[in-house]
Amino acid sequence: MGMLQNRVIEYLRVHEWKFDLSEEAGFIRYTISGNNGSWTTLLDVDEDDNLMIITARIPVVVPEPARTRVAEYCVRANCRLSYGSFSMEFDDGEVFLRTTVFSPEDKDGIEALEFAMNINASVFDDHLPAIMSVAFSSVNPADALEEVLGGKKPDKSYLYN
Repeated sequence: MGMLQNRVIEYLRVHEWKFDLSEEAGFIRYTISGNNGSWTTLLDVDEDDNLMIITARIPVVVPEPARTRVAEYCVRANCRLSYGSFSMEFDDGEVFLRTTVFSPEDKDGIEALEFAMNINASVFDDHLPAIMSVAFSSVNPADALEEVLGGKKPDKSYLYN
């Protein structure tokens, strides 16, 4: 285990998170219970590039006939997200949200980690019902996304301040 991963594990222990460490695979696994469901999240630490990669996985497999619609939802959502991105494995129907954060070597990275973990969980929880409705009913991906966003148009002006 590297220094960054040790800091992440210490953070999780101090904050009393329940997690599993897969030393062989090199990632940390924990469960999130949000307002709209529960899911597994993987936290991978890339010591070489000082990255922490947080991947939340939808707890069901998207049926093959719905995969194109769910992929469309993911693309539409990604165009509106500032942090993280949705992806879907077409072969097996697995959908996930990945958020990556950089930790400079001269900082401990915990503030950035906490921010990224919260963003990942919040975005995933907000979008989970829409993805499920697109996957398991005839809901249009664009309509499902607008339901999540509440009809808001993207305001990206804050990104340039």
